Amino acid sequence: MELIEKLTQIAYDAMLCFNEKIETNFTSENTVLVFFTPKTGAKVYEEMCKQYFPNRLTQEYKRKGYFNTFLAQAFVGKDKYGILMRSDINLPTKEWFHIILHELSHIYCTTNEIEDGHFYDKYCLNYAEDSIIDGYINSGYAVWRECIADIMANSINPYFYGYELVDLKDELHRLIKCIVPFADEAKQCMSLILAYIMTSKEGYATETWVELDTVIRNLKVFKNEQIYDVVHYVYENLHKTPYWGIDINFIEQLGFKYLMLCTTNFTS
Repeated sequence: MELIEKLTQIAYDAMLCFNEKIETNFTSENTVLVFFTPKTGAKVYEEMCKQYFPNRLTQEYKRKGYFNTFLAQAFVGKDKYGILMRSDINLPTKEWFHIILHELSHIYCTTNEIEDGHFYDKYCLNYAEDSIIDGYINSGYAVWRECIADIMANSINPYFYGYELVDLKDELHRLIKCIVPFADEAKQCMSLILAYIMTSKEGYATETWVELDTVIRNLKVFKNEQIYDVVHYVYENLHKTPYWGIDINFIEQLGFKYLMLCTTNFTS
């Protein structure tokens, strides 16, 4: 119970921080906080979704081990937002603060990334009626939604001071090796690479892609030229207004470029 009270206070502090920086209106009235452990996860999830988010009652949550795969998850309903949080892991306050900012960023982007929001519902459910194009769209959105949530959370987080890319060389090297076809973690690894680069001290300090491209190449971490195409493409979109905005063409092309990277990484 003590940890749940701690998480609740951290969540409300994160909401206040988010509201101040992005001019949103997350409150205890419109944002439901629900807590779970792997043992109680399925029951808690069902009760939460039946009451607030019926569209999320898919079969995925019944998969064995599902509630061991995340610490928090965001929900968007007609009248409520929600954050489902794991209540048996006592992380440092600053880590939970970032995790909750990340989930709030998911909620914000879901409702604001395109006009009227909800890109996934509009474009990721057989929109193109072509399995190849739909594959590009779903892959592109999976990569984008995680990287933009991290980028937004880092930009808001008063405890985040940025990394130096030279200190991330080993991590970047590990991540790029995971980006191969059919790897479960590949999209997540691509998102992390993008978030690390864009929110690094060098990412914030450089004013043009040419400058950042030079910095990245000097690290000598990436041998596959296709990675630069993906990073450049996301960099240009982030330098538009608003930086979280997207459209179907951007996401489809991002998915294509990401899958090209997977393929060339696998064959090289």
